[in-house]
Amino acid sequence: MELTVRDAMQLGDLRRAKLVAGSDGLSNIVRHVSVIEVPDAYRWFKGYELFITAFYSLREDIEGQLRMIDELKRNNAAALAICYPELYMREIGQALVDRADELGLPVLELPNDVVYINIIDPVLQEIARRHELALEYALRMNRLFTQMILRGAGVDELLRTLARELRAPVLVLDKHYTMLNAYDPGTSPPPACVTEYLMGRLDDRLSHILRVVKDFREPTRHFIQGVEGGRLGCIAMPIVIDNIYKGFLVAFEVIEQIHDTGLAAIDHACLGLSLIMMKQKAIGETELRMQGDLMDDIALNRYSEEVLLDRAARLGLSLSAKRIVLVAITDAEDDLYKMKSGFHTRDKIDHIYSVIRESLRHENPSNIVFLQGRQIVILPELENASDDRSANARARSVGAFVHRRLASIPNIRRVQLGIGRHHQSLSGLALSYRQAKSAAVIGRYLFRDKPTVHIDEVESMDLFLSSLRADQAEAYVEVTLGPLLEYDLKYHAELLRTLEACFLYGNQAQKIANALYIHRNTLSYRKQTIKKVLGMDPFLGYNQFRIQMAVLLRHLLVGQLFHSTF
Repeated sequence: MELTVRDAMQLGDLRRAKLVAGSDGLSNIVRHVSVIEVPDAYRWFKGYELFITAFYSLREDIEGQLRMIDELKRNNAAALAICYPELYMREIGQALVDRADELGLPVLELPNDVVYINIIDPVLQEIARRHELALEYALRMNRLFTQMILRGAGVDELLRTLARELRAPVLVLDKHYTMLNAYDPGTSPPPACVTEYLMGRLDDRLSHILRVVKDFREPTRHFIQGVEGGRLGCIAMPIVIDNIYKGFLVAFEVIEQIHDTGLAAIDHACLGLSLIMMKQKAIGETELRMQGDLMDDIALNRYSEEVLLDRAARLGLSLSAKRIVLVAITDAEDDLYKMKSGFHTRDKIDHIYSVIRESLRHENPSNIVFLQGRQIVILPELENASDDRSANARARSVGAFVHRRLASIPNIRRVQLGIGRHHQSLSGLALSYRQAKSAAVIGRYLFRDKPTVHIDEVESMDLFLSSLRADQAEAYVEVTLGPLLEYDLKYHAELLRTLEACFLYGNQAQKIANALYIHRNTLSYRKQTIKKVLGMDPFLGYNQFRIQMAVLLRHLLVGQLFHSTF
């Protein structure tokens, strides 16, 4: 802990000092000791100094003394110790006392027989001693967290250790502000807002702090305003891997201010968290690849049920009660021209996948969630559901749970869920998977107001589309939408996205503009450009039917319902 003015007043001849003003600043940090003997000494101020002076050069200049007090405060001085006031100043003036009280700058009065060296030496020795202790503490924290990581400790254990060291609640979030872990050591009941944060419910105050923090590479102090009793301090630091921030560590100063030793602990903890997250990322990528291979084999019916069950068991997955499939797609998942132009939406899809996976693990640990290409595949544990009706009800319950969870997370766009039919055998999962994909894609396009769609609700459209070959669908899309796709690729005009929004929202121009984040005049201009590029009006009669069919086929192609190479 760093030396404060209050602490310094217990050292050397400062024990004989009388506090005459600025009691609100007794917790100011003292890092240096210096002497003021000239009127313009403020030119050399560096901050955190305890200044000693006889005010000889300003002994009869009250305005000069007040200017010096202002400069001390402006330059973040710790305190001012006035020696020999009866020899040169007669007394410390009331105007100086009032100004120091107003600014919260401690002013100490010392007896006439005090010698400067009896102030300077004890204070500097104590500063050096505390620096040595802080260094030893930092090394201890480094050893502690390093040993924890080497023996395979996870985020939970590291966070508990840090919270107990700081005697403060701590929170770890990913870069999307989604809570990954939290721990409260229980040393004191936290304010209501901190309780909400520890449950993963962030507000604009903390979100704003995190937006600022991501540009730093060290712990920084911030304040949450409007908390019971005024404001609450917190220390925040980004978790960085390969110079890319991956999340945040936040500690809340519920009991006391976190000083330099605590900042060192937070710094080392962030390093430890980055190493753990790198390890988890490598393991997660391997698991994803193996799970993806398993899902491919299930979808293509490559192996017997016995072999698939055995492979799943080796991955820690149980397929014994999985007989129905849900598929989730996002608004970004099906944007073809962005795929062709190299615009990556993987980061957003990974985030949604993580939220769904962790949420469903809490809902039932036996639920299985795959990231299959650009789609999220859910195999819900059917529990006691054994017939079609109860299995469909269970699948819809899982879908509703997912949507409730996603609705509570900021910065997540619309997610469409499709549900396939229930099958009695594991081999039926391949068909349920294809049906769920089809239901999600068709449902997203035809049922904008229904976030979850069962294959039975789009059966007629699915039967018609499934009769088409991939090359037929590709040719139709190329002929009908080709000019628009090429125009978008060349000019990044987002005309196809605009066309889709027009179909989704009908003639509601303001809703279309809001969905696209553009002005209504821009929307009008884009519609005219669409007509010009296509050489027809796609919003009327048979032309509209043709274009809508092409757009739907394109969604299905991107969703790989035709095994397309498009």
